[in-house]
Amino acid sequence: MSSDVDDALDARRAGALLAESGGGARKIGVELEMSLLQAESLEPATFEGPHGIERVLEALLARGGYRGEYEGEHLIGLTGVNGEAFSLEPGGQIEFSTAPLDTLAEVDAALHERTAEVARIAEGVGLYLLGGGIVLHGAEGVPWVPKGRYRIMRDYFASLGEAGHLGHTMMQRTLSLQISLDFADAADAMDLLRITLLAAPAATALFACSPFDGFREVECASLRAKAWLYTDPSRAQDVPGCTAPGATIDDYAAYALDAPMMFRVRDGKYLPMQGASFRAAMERGSWPDGRPVTSADWWAQLGSIFTNARLKRGVIELRSTDGQRPEDLGVVSAFWVGLLYDETSRAEARALLGQVAPEAHARALQQAPCVGLRDPDLRAQALALVELAQAGIERRVAAGLEAESSLGALANTLARARAGVTPAAALLEGWRGEWNRDPRQLVAALRYPTS
Repeated sequence: MSSDVDDALDARRAGALLAESGGGARKIGVELEMSLLQAESLEPATFEGPHGIERVLEALLARGGYRGEYEGEHLIGLTGVNGEAFSLEPGGQIEFSTAPLDTLAEVDAALHERTAEVARIAEGVGLYLLGGGIVLHGAEGVPWVPKGRYRIMRDYFASLGEAGHLGHTMMQRTLSLQISLDFADAADAMDLLRITLLAAPAATALFACSPFDGFREVECASLRAKAWLYTDPSRAQDVPGCTAPGATIDDYAAYALDAPMMFRVRDGKYLPMQGASFRAAMERGSWPDGRPVTSADWWAQLGSIFTNARLKRGVIELRSTDGQRPEDLGVVSAFWVGLLYDETSRAEARALLGQVAPEAHARALQQAPCVGLRDPDLRAQALALVELAQAGIERRVAAGLEAESSLGALANTLARARAGVTPAAALLEGWRGEWNRDPRQLVAALRYPTS
């Protein structure tokens, strides 16, 4: 494989580099985004100051086991010696990334241990750590994290006009729960990509958990997913051509090559590219400043693709689901692992989703955030997929690949799918009922426990 830094990248090698990065270890990785609100006022946490987001990262760093990541004088992330990491999203959302793990039980333990640790630290500086799919505050008052990459993205999405008019909402206020799974080779990568892109509308609807804009109800069960509809049509939602039977990893590479560039990295700094063509630069072999186009540039370009599922170095990242309530942290990983890491369930999902016409899939992508499980076809598909995932987990437990405790990981999700009820509906029921529309009651329902 080409060196990440020194070797010039041939356009013909783009898909091959992705294919060669696969290994098929079948690990599980999770990226969990969480928000911080000031405990007294329920205003968004600031970045700096005695009650700021940076204080939380500093306290984690002081506990040992992490290396600080800085931009200028600001601490903006942590890398753990055990493979875990913390980073900051544009509006101060904290993202926790697990190490690659073997089982759902290990994932569950890591998520609960780290969220409790961060919640304790946050409450020590007067903040609440919250789950769900959206920051519980309107756009006003939400900070912008001082990262050069985010400044470029902010300006880029704003330049798209109506097509990107919710780009800032996506950046500052959405919370997702993303799962990374290994692929073995090019064929495996594309099989996973096709299934997960086709399953994305059902997954979005099934796990919808963001029915609020601040402390105001909205018509959509997933405001997070709606924001992605109006962020950037050239790099979000679906990957054109890659849901078709026979699509190859070169088709995915072609899509990424033609996605307008937001930035490139030179000497550790992000440079705005204002929609320039990566393909054109690669065919020339150099950037306007004369530097060669390298495989490191290619990996960075792949990291700027935000579709419902995307291929990265050795993994497929599944991005179609909201963050969940604290008691439901393990459901999304259980869903995807049961569906995709069991060959029988994967084959049945492939057959089920292969029956969906392209027009129906396109319609489902648009309907999933707001119509969701009220659409009978989407509801039926979601239930079928959860049942396949449950069967997959049962077979993995029988084979000794999962702990018996994981047999019940999808119990609540199955019950909800059968009833056509989403996590968002459960939140709204409490909001309209016993919580009497009290913001503090909603915060309490989404607040991570400290133990």
